[in-house]
Amino acid sequence: MCGRVRMVELEGKSGVRHTFSKAETSSAPKGVSEGDNLVVESVTDIVNSMATIMEVLALFVKALDVGAREVSLEAPSFDEQAKEIAAEYGIRLRKK
Repeated sequence: MCGRVRMVELEGKSGVRHTFSKAETSSAPKGVSEGDNLVVESVTDIVNSMATIMEVLALFVKALDVGAREVSLEAPSFDEQAKEIAAEYGIRLRKK
């Protein structure tokens, strides 16, 4: 990825506004109530150093609050605890 990442802000069920490196959203199907008719398909955060368990947990909490269906974290590398907790919570890890 070249250049600057454009951050995306989404409001969670808690009312807190969360910032993600990337997010894909869609409209809820007709007749389905999803908050403000917005479905969060996926969210991604990007870190520029080795990702630790703290980055994974922070992303998990933000993603849970906005109801993201898919969650991923991009980093140059991941420590072992980050890999373990990401696997436990279904977070996709991607090397950048």
